[in-house]
Amino acid sequence: MSLPRFIEMRDVTIRNNSNTLTTDSQSLRRNVRERTGQRWELTATLFVLPQNAMAAWAWLSRRRAEAFELDVPGWTDQAGPSVALSQPANIGNTSVSVSSAASVLPGMFCRIGSSSKLYIVESKAGNVLYIYPPVMQAAAAGQLVDCGGDPMTVYIDSQIPAMQQASRRMPSEIVLDLVEALP
Repeated sequence: MSLPRFIEMRDVTIRNNSNTLTTDSQSLRRNVRERTGQRWELTATLFVLPQNAMAAWAWLSRRRAEAFELDVPGWTDQAGPSVALSQPANIGNTSVSVSSAASVLPGMFCRIGSSSKLYIVESKAGNVLYIYPPVMQAAAAGQLVDCGGDPMTVYIDSQIPAMQQASRRMPSEIVLDLVEALP
């Protein structure tokens, strides 16, 4: 299920929610440990015309416990390629080998195999893509790395979405905290 057309996204902030633990020992050694479970978090400002405000409110209220798909302009709506894995992508890998990385660009969001998890391409060298976060669901050689702009699957992270309406003639503003739904 996707965001209805009568709800327009105007502004979005994307944050990396990474479970990284950093500690310093008495001998001044720094220990950094990453735990699994990275998610993308978003704060989205949505606008709705007055005649659609109640329908939007009802739709969003119903989604408080359900995942839905969201296109994030400039992030997940890119028209990128789909390329095949040339080697398996194992859990914990920070790079994946693909058949051809020529049209994959750093900064693109991609999915690996059948997972709905979004990874961001940090860099590439030859046909190797360096991604973040590390692979969370294994994929076999031959499965696709899809950078084709699929929407992000999210949950509403706040208990009660806030809607601000200044008058019956002005658009309503809805600010939502969203979190990526993990596979």
